[in-house]
Amino acid sequence: MQQSIPTNPPIALSTSRRWQLSLLLVLFLIAPKAWAQTYIIGTNQTACAGTIYDSGGANGNYSDSEDLTSVLTPGTAGSKVALNFTAFSTESCCDYLRIYDGPSASATLIGEYRGTTGPGSVYASASNPTGQLTLVFHTDGSVVQSGFAAAISCLAPPTCTAVTNLTVTNLTATAATLNFTPGVGNNSYIVTYTAAGGTAQTQTASASPITLNNLISSTPYTISIQPVCAVGTSPNTTTTATFTTLLPNDEPCGALTLGNTTVTSSNVNASTSIQNGISLPACSPAAAPKDVWFTFVATGPTRTLTLTGTAAGSVRVYTSPNCTTGPFAQVFCQAGPGNNQNVGPINLTGLVAGTRYYLSVSGYGSSDAAGTFTILGSPLAARAQADTEALVVFPNPSNTGQLTLRLSGLAHAGQATLLNALGQTVRAQALSNAAEQTLSTHGIATGVYTLRVTMGEQVLTRKVVLE
Repeated sequence: MQQSIPTNPPIALSTSRRWQLSLLLVLFLIAPKAWAQTYIIGTNQTACAGTIYDSGGANGNYSDSEDLTSVLTPGTAGSKVALNFTAFSTESCCDYLRIYDGPSASATLIGEYRGTTGPGSVYASASNPTGQLTLVFHTDGSVVQSGFAAAISCLAPPTCTAVTNLTVTNLTATAATLNFTPGVGNNSYIVTYTAAGGTAQTQTASASPITLNNLISSTPYTISIQPVCAVGTSPNTTTTATFTTLLPNDEPCGALTLGNTTVTSSNVNASTSIQNGISLPACSPAAAPKDVWFTFVATGPTRTLTLTGTAAGSVRVYTSPNCTTGPFAQVFCQAGPGNNQNVGPINLTGLVAGTRYYLSVSGYGSSDAAGTFTILGSPLAARAQADTEALVVFPNPSNTGQLTLRLSGLAHAGQATLLNALGQTVRAQALSNAAEQTLSTHGIATGVYTLRVTMGEQVLTRKVVLE
């Protein structure tokens, strides 16, 4: 006989019990929203999550006549506070929210927001050491709106690493190339370069190599490379180096033109030229002479040059169809009696009229002290007075920001070049065949300069003073 198993009857719930269970279910469903951290502007907070509201909270309007401030500090050390505004509405004329990039309203203002144009996403900058943001909310005495809501988060600390193997190559008078091994986690690089006594300049690039242009010739530079990470620039991973730009006439293609007047120059910071056909050592023992270059077109078979200064210890003269590619053919070489001694007077013979010659000046030895020297071409007595009258410069001294050049008897267009005491070009300007022209001197430091005017084969120089 099969025994039946009794079943329990359903439990009858009272109305009160059913209401309690329903309430618990509602609380369970809304619990995540209720437990999410919320903040009201007017108090300082340390957090990397939650939402900050105006004084009306999530559902109400803000009030009149409020001045409320909150400083938000990242809850994770080394990170930076970020805000994503999901709602924004204030009286457009008179109620506003200001956000500052730092721990107080004295920090840099990121922006002032009013009306319905909100900030969107805002975060502490890469240069902000605390990672904090300061919010200042102001309302006037009438008209209120729904205000704002912003989700709080934190950006992770930068993960950049410093670049390594930083070298400077391809140096010229006005350019340099930076080469380096990238760091891990770097998106791009900020290069800061500063000329001695000058103002820092910056350039951003995505990878090595980086070329710097428009540099000042014969000038020491300090450079630093700072990586930019996914979050921002890492302030503790900067790599630095130094270099010095070359002289304008460090290579044959930058050669200064020699006339029949004294030219002052220098071989400080010069390099060794190694163009095709230049064999070293030549008539001096220098295997790596620090040479600078000059050029002239022969008007006859002979020419005499007088050089002063111990930095001019050796002179080589070449011909070449191309100053860049060569080949160079040496036609003359003369050296002084020993290290750090002047080369003495030079008599060039066998020149071919109409041929361009390249002249290299360097020390007697590779390690001779560099410095300033002068070159004086053969003076032509018959032309001395004519040269004096051919170029008149005024006012001299000048404090007007320009020089006026009065030219007579010169039928060709040419060029005016202003040289400093080291023979460096500080201003160059093309000249027409007009009888009177101006040369701007704006932005040039006061001092004594040499003005060189080249018209065809004629070269005229004048000393000018800028006040």
